[in-house]
Amino acid sequence: MIPATKLSEGSTGSDEPVHRLPFASVATLALVGTLLGLGHAALALVIDKAPSKSMHHTFFARQSDSVGVQVQVAEAALKLQTAQLHAYRVADDLGSAAGNGQDLDYGVRARVRAQFGYLAQQVLDAIHILVNVHGAAAFAETSLMHQYWRDANTAARHAGLNAVVGYEVFGKELLGVPERISPMV
Repeated sequence: MIPATKLSEGSTGSDEPVHRLPFASVATLALVGTLLGLGHAALALVIDKAPSKSMHHTFFARQSDSVGVQVQVAEAALKLQTAQLHAYRVADDLGSAAGNGQDLDYGVRARVRAQFGYLAQQVLDAIHILVNVHGAAAFAETSLMHQYWRDANTAARHAGLNAVVGYEVFGKELLGVPERISPMV
């Protein structure tokens, strides 16, 4: 059996390059894909409904006519794009390390841990905006938006996506503080 500290450093006992990747990073990347998918589904739902959905207590016959809605949809889309760029960066780092047969050093793993938390928060922020645009109907149990909101909020609470822990891990690394607060980096 391999000690947990070795697993967190990327060694799984195999000489295959892909098996040398840090377990925590690879496993969390899979979860991030789901989270991004939920964010994009929420965005697609709002974009699809906006041309035919009215805005109660306004003179707008369609949400898509409102500059406020347009701005919010754009902001949510950019937050999702930002999150996706962080996921791509992590995937590139992992792919490069596997392709070159290298281990990721602690500094890269610390940054990856922070990026996961940051991108999860960007997705949640985007969905929050989209729920506001969609309106109170988003919380009906039969609403797709409710499902996206609930599932994204559940996924984002995974320990590997805890932004505050990720930021602390990365901040300590940037500042040269040797204290380690998580074995899963």
